[in-house]
Amino acid sequence: MCRTNANWTNQTHAAMWTPYRPAANRQLSLMSARSWYSSVNQISDAGDAVGVEIDGNSIAHARYWLPNHRSMDLGGLAQSNSIAWGMTDAQTSSGRSVLAVGSADTAGGSQMACYWQFEVSTDFRRTIQPPEGCRSVGSLPGFPASELLAVSGSTAVGDVSTDTVARAVLWTAAGGLRDLNGMVAPTKAVLARAEDINVAGDIVGVAAL
Repeated sequence: MCRTNANWTNQTHAAMWTPYRPAANRQLSLMSARSWYSSVNQISDAGDAVGVEIDGNSIAHARYWLPNHRSMDLGGLAQSNSIAWGMTDAQTSSGRSVLAVGSADTAGGSQMACYWQFEVSTDFRRTIQPPEGCRSVGSLPGFPASELLAVSGSTAVGDVSTDTVARAVLWTAAGGLRDLNGMVAPTKAVLARAEDINVAGDIVGVAAL
């Protein structure tokens, strides 16, 4: 099963399809008929996914789609933009625990890294523990903006930035945000953006030479 963007009536919206089954192609649900853009940024092996939907007022909302095509607005830090870039989920005794990461704008307009944590039933038919909005993880000193782009287990990666400089970061709930440049052997390259992490802890991204 695949999910990406498709164009319906000159608008771009998140879509799902299964190769070799054209009848299964469909647009994923929107929270408003006035929304003009939606996109899935990651899909799990279980079929749930996260991304963004932009409403008729051009406000971006972090979204979570269940395999049955129902969805929920994950919320933000203020009545402003939010986006979910990555997610992971795990089986629990009562359902599936979901951890999604991304960023949201603060009341002052800064982009801040955040995460959402909630639980859904194993069959994805109901929410056992709803998300309590976006939880900010802050930034590093001297960097007014931050974002988390991917997560594996309980470890997420992303970047902090100014208008001209960026640094790759790693985040855990226990250790908070850490500059990846201080966690690797000294090198002439500056790790600027961490874009993904796997279960082994391998991280890929962008470095400035």
